[in-house]
Amino acid sequence: MIVFSIALFIIGIFVGSFLNVVIDRLPRKEGFVTGRSHCDLCGHTLAWYDLVPLLSYALLLGKCRYCKKFIGYEYPLVELTTGILFCIIPLLYPAIPMLSLLDTLFIFSIFVVIFYTDLWYGIIPDITLLLGIVALIPIFVMHPTLLLSSVLSGVVACLFFLALFLGTRGRGMGFGDVKLALLLGLLLGYPRIIVSLYIAFLTGAGIALILILWRKKKLRGDTIPFGPFLILGAVLGLLFGNFLWELLTVYVLHL
Repeated sequence: MIVFSIALFIIGIFVGSFLNVVIDRLPRKEGFVTGRSHCDLCGHTLAWYDLVPLLSYALLLGKCRYCKKFIGYEYPLVELTTGILFCIIPLLYPAIPMLSLLDTLFIFSIFVVIFYTDLWYGIIPDITLLLGIVALIPIFVMHPTLLLSSVLSGVVACLFFLALFLGTRGRGMGFGDVKLALLLGLLLGYPRIIVSLYIAFLTGAGIALILILWRKKKLRGDTIPFGPFLILGAVLGLLFGNFLWELLTVYVLHL
């Protein structure tokens, strides 16, 4: 199983390399399936040996081979995130069926794109949400009894975020978060969606308070993308939802 996880980590960092292209081009409405990768700083087309995940970045010390400028930490961060997400699934669920594994890897890849696109550009691309809905089809085919709970969870989560969006007139919550809440509700179902949202609001509030204290954000006027916190909660809810729900009901709701 360890060897399988290592293999998935390697696959994950290569998938993460492709996700970097998606994250970089979607906000600019550029195609990400075709077209050679190039340096965003000098425009030079990159060779294959410039694109080996993690390794090329390390050997070049984070700089472009051609213009020698620092290209940023974003690229290896996405690759490493994807690799870690890919490798922990068989460790946590060694008996997971292959179809469920592939579907989960696809969902996690969508999560990575949403997380970093919203974090860096402040948008949640609609195509990622549509792909997420498509990824749910195999789950409902294999487990049709989950459909009703998932639909109700998705609708309730969506309406809750819609109320926040309308109540703050879009200043406290973007409409992309409303659509993302629908997807996460459909994916997680009850009670994992509650765990997911609890983690999202708790971590979001904590990070916002830290940024305000560090004077990186103002109490009014500045906004913090909430999509990354929703994705963090969704990942933890997907992997540990039932266990966390037990902790939540025992140690929080019974206080």
